Amino acid sequence: NKDKFHWSNAAFNAIAFRTTDIVNAIKKDLKLDIHNISVDGGLSQCEYLMQLQANALQMNVNVVESESTCLGCAFIVGLACGVYKNINEIKKLVNNQKTYLFKPDKYNKTKLLAWRRVINHARKVH
Repeated sequence: NKDKFHWSNAAFNAIAFRTTDIVNAIKKDLKLDIHNISVDGGLSQCEYLMQLQANALQMNVNVVESESTCLGCAFIVGLACGVYKNINEIKKLVNNQKTYLFKPDKYNKTKLLAWRRVINHARKVH
């Protein structure tokens, strides 16, 4: 059972860290100042993963009531194209079910950096 825990924990870390890299790339490429994200879907119901995600991102994670993946993409495009003036206009359109607050004492930069080293090594090998 200990092995199952380690495998599932590694999977949760990979999801949280990959999402962190994607959010950081969006912030950098679009020059956005993002302070929280909204998520949905099956994995958003896993409290452990959502808290891990909040800590990895160093921001709050809002679980929303309805499908938001496509909506989030549309919001980003709308923001980039000037349909929305700012993030605050978009925030008014989203209903949150639960919010996971970033806990600075639980942030583990060492794990995130180790994960990035493994990914970079895997890219070089393949």
